[in-house]
Amino acid sequence: MKLNSHEFNNLEQKVGQFIEYWGFKSIEGKIWLNIFLSKQELCAEDFIEKFGISKALVSNSINRLLEYNVILKSNKGMHGKQYFKANTDITKVIADVLRMREKRMIGQIETDAKLLLESEQESDNLNTQRIAYIINMTSTANDILNLLLFQSQELSTSLFFGKAPENE
Repeated sequence: MKLNSHEFNNLEQKVGQFIEYWGFKSIEGKIWLNIFLSKQELCAEDFIEKFGISKALVSNSINRLLEYNVILKSNKGMHGKQYFKANTDITKVIADVLRMREKRMIGQIETDAKLLLESEQESDNLNTQRIAYIINMTSTANDILNLLLFQSQELSTSLFFGKAPENE
């Protein structure tokens, strides 16, 4: 793997920071970028060598990227070595992450706020109108997210990001 130019390393750092902002680990963003931009499929050993990190960290990062369908398993090489490729349907990747993480998180906040409202109806300590406001806010956020996820499935992906070009 020869993805080590100054410009590539800068991009790798920025993608790592961006991915970290969205709740993933920086190394997961760096691994994704390498897989996404490489003309060849890559394996875990490539990242252990490139980043000088443990096999466990690479394995956990790859498993998380697989869990969210950001990368996909590809061919097995010699000695059963697993190779990976990028999921080029970026719209689907984003929708999957939103569905699996943010939608669940919003639902948990709404549920907890409802439980709090029920338990604090007679309380003088908390503003129950604001608890109700949080319930309404999370319900609205959930509706907006549902609409976005519906649109990502119903509309052509070309209206969003489209599919990334495949390797030649």
